[in-house]
Amino acid sequence: IHLEDHFKWTALHHAAHSGQLGVVRTLIDAGAQINHESLTLATPLSRAIESSALDVVDYLIQKGANVRHENLTQRNLLDLATDFATPQVVNVIRTAYERKGNKKGTQQSKSRRRTTTNIKKKKSSETPSVSIKPVKLEPLLPRRGSLLLAEKHLMSSNDIFGESIAYHPLTIWTDQPTTDELLDKKINLRNQFTMNIDFPN
Repeated sequence: IHLEDHFKWTALHHAAHSGQLGVVRTLIDAGAQINHESLTLATPLSRAIESSALDVVDYLIQKGANVRHENLTQRNLLDLATDFATPQVVNVIRTAYERKGNKKGTQQSKSRRRTTTNIKKKKSSETPSVSIKPVKLEPLLPRRGSLLLAEKHLMSSNDIFGESIAYHPLTIWTDQPTTDELLDKKINLRNQFTMNIDFPN
């Protein structure tokens, strides 16, 4: 169930894209990764959104699929639903997207309050000290939506370039003879073999 094709689609990607809810349930129950990313960082939920499979979208969200995921072009699932899905799917994604955002917002506000109180306590108890840390310069990596990153993923898969798909014709086509050339050839044959060449039988 974890095997990938050339585009790093798993069986769950294909089942979600086809809208096969029964197959999706079977794969998830068997341990398929619900947030597995393809070559373009697409998840099974994004594939279900593209095909407007409403029942599959509902099921994947209930099973904990990441609603705030972004693909290689840094577009989230709400953008994807707006471009490709039906209004029903858009409403489901928007509701789940906003609900996920509210939960994150409350958790972040609580964590900020705790950190601010801890910082105040530390400042009151500790004496100020100045320390300079060395800065380590690292080479810039391609950003998430970069085409270089997609090329790197593509080149890393050896199976993609294992077989050439170039077409080689059996007959090498050249310029066809003109009418005058064909008539000259016919006259030469008549001179050699008389008129019998016109009546082979």
